[in-house]
Amino acid sequence: MRKRGVEEKDIYSSENCPSCGAALPKIPGEVAKCEFCGTMINSGEFDWVLAEVTQADDYIASNPLVLKAANLTEKVLEIEQQNEDFSIQLIEDKASNAFLQIETARVLNDPAILRRFTTDSAFEKIKSTFTPEQNFVYNRIFLSDVTLIGALQKDNLNSMIISIKYSYQRVVPKEKKVEKIDSVVVTDTRVIILSRNANPEISKGSLYAHRCPSCGGPVGDTIDLKCQYCGYELNSPANEWIVSDLMTLTDYYSFYALNGASFAAGVKPSIIDKALDVRDYAFNNALIVMACDGVFAQEEKDFAEQIAKKFGYNVDKIEPMFQMAQNGQLSIKMPEDQKKREKVYRLMEKAASIDGTVDPNEKALLNNIKQQYNIN
Repeated sequence: MRKRGVEEKDIYSSENCPSCGAALPKIPGEVAKCEFCGTMINSGEFDWVLAEVTQADDYIASNPLVLKAANLTEKVLEIEQQNEDFSIQLIEDKASNAFLQIETARVLNDPAILRRFTTDSAFEKIKSTFTPEQNFVYNRIFLSDVTLIGALQKDNLNSMIISIKYSYQRVVPKEKKVEKIDSVVVTDTRVIILSRNANPEISKGSLYAHRCPSCGGPVGDTIDLKCQYCGYELNSPANEWIVSDLMTLTDYYSFYALNGASFAAGVKPSIIDKALDVRDYAFNNALIVMACDGVFAQEEKDFAEQIAKKFGYNVDKIEPMFQMAQNGQLSIKMPEDQKKREKVYRLMEKAASIDGTVDPNEKALLNNIKQQYNIN
């Protein structure tokens, strides 16, 4: 993806920062940030950048949420006509960027990382969820699906509502090893809201690329909300999309109930959770349980094929899922509804014992899921 309406600058063959012109390191680090002006080079503000890679299990097992957001097209076109720098891809990319920076701040227990692009209320809400005493890091974290699901127009603000499905595994570093919080990779959903003035000023930079939207000057990770060059209030929605809320899918149900009448267009919360049916969660998770002991026995595969036929799957087409289960490439997925979660868990228990014994790894996984999802 690349931002529309700006002069394209080559970030692939050039050895200089596209913002300040300073020489970039010959051996770049993991963060694509200019060490002189602080600009994030890989933001799509300058050139085409890779924005999404779909995980194999998500591609095979689920329906993309973007198909559910088709009723947003007309409203999005209206906003695009009013704002030449607007596009769904850009909004989704900013949401992805913001979410990963928030999770980085959570792990490092450093709220300054997210201060510049969050409203005062969102900042306080997100900061209150930090649990520094847990001292965890992500062994794996990736975004499976980032989709615009709603447009809200209120108080002279355009608010874009984005669903973020992400997969992760948390661990706690010990002296010479790590202790797993999550037995396997787990998938969850968050909803993030980005807000900007309905008639925005022209932006000269992006807070997500560490550049002031008012003057284009470099911006650091700081609690100070004033640009050091022009004095602009950084978390103002005047010309940048600011995070105004971050919530669970359950919280979004309540939010939609209170604000649904103000939605210019959108997707009902229940449809988001239906992107996967109970059968999809159950089948996916049963495969993980059967394979977590490192052996996918013949009776386990027979049971998996039996489940697949019962659920109406084409067994030939889901063969790749068997292979991914064996290779540890599937992630645990659970519905939002608690009763549905318990149904899925019961099938996981049955899958664990189908070969006549419950392996310690299978038992540990089941206990972990039971505790994490409050299953009786």
